[in-house]
Amino acid sequence: MPIQSMKNPYRGINAHLHSIAQTPIESPSIWHSFHTSHINHITDSLNQLLPDDFVARPEQSLQIWVEDFESTIQRRPEPDVAIFRTGATFQRPAPPSAGVMEDPHIQTIEVSSLPDDEGITLAAVAIYQVTGHETRGRPVTRIELLSPSNKHGGSGEIGYQQNRTTALRTGTSLIELDFLHQSVSPLANVPAYPSAPDSHAYTIAVTDGRHHINPNLTTLVYLLDVDTPLPSHVQVPLSGNARIEFDFNAVYHYTFEVGRWGKHLDYAELPRKFETYSLTDQDRIKQVMQRV
Repeated sequence: MPIQSMKNPYRGINAHLHSIAQTPIESPSIWHSFHTSHINHITDSLNQLLPDDFVARPEQSLQIWVEDFESTIQRRPEPDVAIFRTGATFQRPAPPSAGVMEDPHIQTIEVSSLPDDEGITLAAVAIYQVTGHETRGRPVTRIELLSPSNKHGGSGEIGYQQNRTTALRTGTSLIELDFLHQSVSPLANVPAYPSAPDSHAYTIAVTDGRHHINPNLTTLVYLLDVDTPLPSHVQVPLSGNARIEFDFNAVYHYTFEVGRWGKHLDYAELPRKFETYSLTDQDRIKQVMQRV
């Protein structure tokens, strides 16, 4: 009999689920479904927190959708989240910036640019500014849930780098969620997991694209291990000097539970490609299995 739990037994990213997403036996993989669900839940959560003159919407991503898991290459756009600003004047006070330091394993890295290339864009989260009832101009902020094809060595890497560089140069802030440990981060200076010293399975990278606040476009990277909670005090840049604080851990656990992703998992078995985790993370996974 399989050992299952409808609640996520991991304190953060579920290693069993994401191992299946990266190593599918059946076709297609479950990553597309999880990606779509999680993007929609991030959208809903943002709309509960944003000031009255902003709105979040799912929309097309900066990414290139190429299903690298399978031998057959597929390209298709996915819905993402956009936040728009409206004509209202009300704005909540920004949380103190010191709150971000409550989360462990934070370092800053420099954003690098790659040569331009063409490609079909895919899904991410975007925040737009709205005047009156009309959407106007470029996004304020985008939240990208990275897919394997857009990471280092993937078929869509160059196209994604082109799109992210264009977004940052034009003042759009980026939050990049990397929950896939088997492929290397597209960001320069992030150690390759698990081979590099001081490398970590998952990252959340925040680049404030507002040039008057972050002229060098430095990126704040949360380095996350297996069974580590996702950061709950991420500062999401908006426009001007405004920002909100967002809990990525809460929305991940919500996606896991309401999507009934536990139905696909058996905690009596090790995750697929268990050897792709570091020895320390392998021990953490075994501890979670014992807890279940």
